[in-house]
Amino acid sequence: MKQEPEESHIQLFPEDDEEKMALLGRMAQIGMTPSQLCYLFEMTPAQMRRAMSLQPKVHMQYHKARAHGIGQVMEPFFNAAKSGDIQAGKHFLQIRAGWSGGGEDLERELQQAESERLRGTPRGQLMALVKGG
Repeated sequence: MKQEPEESHIQLFPEDDEEKMALLGRMAQIGMTPSQLCYLFEMTPAQMRRAMSLQPKVHMQYHKARAHGIGQVMEPFFNAAKSGDIQAGKHFLQIRAGWSGGGEDLERELQQAESERLRGTPRGQLMALVKGG
């Protein structure tokens, strides 16, 4: 009688194939979701989800690459915001920090915080710390 392999030994995604693991990383880095990646690797969405949950190397490759991609894109916005670029600050706060203030209100608040920083008020000192100054 043939014995089925234990679930922990099932390899749905070829994690030993360096070329496919590298492709997984590159595609995750540009923002492809697991449900999009499954078609690239000729898997069903359920198989890809299962591979991500049962194969730690696959899970880590995907999430590490995705985080790296986000970091590469967001770093210039963060640096520009730190140096006083109002539009970059607005984008960074709205997208990454969850700030939901309206455009004009946010811009006014950022300009007010900048002028307070120049005057040395507590809020301005906090702005200076955020900017690294």
